Amino acid sequence: MFEYIQFYTKNLSNFTVLLLLGLIIAILDITIRKIVKGVYLNVRENMRLKHGGKEGMTTKKGGDDDGGGGDGGGGGGGDGDDSCPKDCNAVEALRKRLSTLIENATKLQKDVKENNETIIAQQKTIDNMKKAVQKLVEAGNKK
Repeated sequence: MFEYIQFYTKNLSNFTVLLLLGLIIAILDITIRKIVKGVYLNVRENMRLKHGGKEGMTTKKGGDDDGGGGDGGGGGGGDGDDSCPKDCNAVEALRKRLSTLIENATKLQKDVKENNETIIAQQKTIDNMKKAVQKLVEAGNKK
């Protein structure tokens, strides 16, 4: 009888753990879906406001005209600035900051390459000096 109680208690605890894990996964799934939906709707609304139409995302004319000028220099045009949502300025600031970071990273990469070349040259000099010292030691031992 005691064995049956242990068996069912063990299975019940395993079932409870699995049930809790399933519940946590379901809650996370619902939360992530809500977040993704909110972000999607926000982006969609910003696109609609930027293009000025109800079908801003589906009209090819508005998307093609704005896409070419807006991505390259950020100048876009007068219409884009008037209907720009409040997040647009933050996006532009982030774009400028990202451009600056990319430029700095490129400079840093160039500096790292130059430092590596300097280190290699110094390592060659050190190796040559070691060889010269080794020759001096061998010459001193022969006498």
